Amino acid sequence: MSRYDPPDPICRHRPTVRISSHESLSEDYNPGPYASTYCCDRLKCQEDAKEWVFAVARVDEPFVVPLPGR
Repeated sequence: MSRYDPPDPICRHRPTVRISSHESLSEDYNPGPYASTYCCDRLKCQEDAKEWVFAVARVDEPFVVPLPGR
C-alpha cells in the first residue's frame, strides 16, 4: 500500500467494461504494478476509472476491455 490511497472510482452503474493497467493476464506473466476496475459506458465514469488506474499502477494509457456478453 502507498502512503496515500486514491479514492475508489465513482461509477455505481451496471458494469460493461473493465478499465485495467493490462489488457489480459496469464498465470506465468508478471505484470508489475496492476490495477483494474469495472465501470459503465459513460465517458465520465471511464475517465474517472482511468485516473484511478493511473494513480494506482502509473500506466500512461489504461486498457478499456469490454466485458463478455456486452
